[in-house]
Amino acid sequence: MAASSLLLPLSKADYPKVRYWSTRSFKPAPDATVFCEVGGKSQHGKGQQAQGKNLMYPFIEDRNGLTVTGAVVDRIMALARRVFAQLLESNAAPPTWGQGTPHAQSYF
Repeated sequence: MAASSLLLPLSKADYPKVRYWSTRSFKPAPDATVFCEVGGKSQHGKGQQAQGKNLMYPFIEDRNGLTVTGAVVDRIMALARRVFAQLLESNAAPPTWGQGTPHAQSYF
């Protein structure tokens, strides 16, 4: 992959409404939960995600600082699976992500 085809990192100045730029900047509310009660049964993130709710990844925001929907999370996860499958198919998948080559890591 040519260096010119890689995306440059995004700038906070260009997206002033985005709140979470690092893991440390995300602090869930003290009463936040990743599941809710539906009909007397706990329904975890995947069930909620299927209904368009995003309880698993509330730190993923759009350019307006709004938490993305479950449908957007589904598309992100599908793309990530395709990237990993491509890395496996081309024998470029690292044993751990930290051991990935710059080429493998450039996919993300």
